[in-house]
Amino acid sequence: MKKPIHGDELTIRYQGATVTARCNDVTELPKNGPGAAKLTIHSKVLFHNGGQAILTDGATEMPLRVERVTSLPHERTNLISFYGLFDAPAEVATASPSP
Repeated sequence: MKKPIHGDELTIRYQGATVTARCNDVTELPKNGPGAAKLTIHSKVLFHNGGQAILTDGATEMPLRVERVTSLPHERTNLISFYGLFDAPAEVATASPSP
């Protein structure tokens, strides 16, 4: 699945609930491997640290791990950080020298 960008609308399934939220931030983590990234959303649904969620895009699904849940009581919402392995950008093929 393609990595979302700031402002994308995301649909996430978590423990039987479907949450639709805007992507707040995406941080690439190249040291964790190609396509590794964290993303955050605001949600009124309570997520739990270390839980598993599913990012959906039409018929395509991708597992996410709930990295951190931060309660924002003044906004009556939670800031949720997820970790996932997204499609890595295609590598540029280098031409081999002719023998």
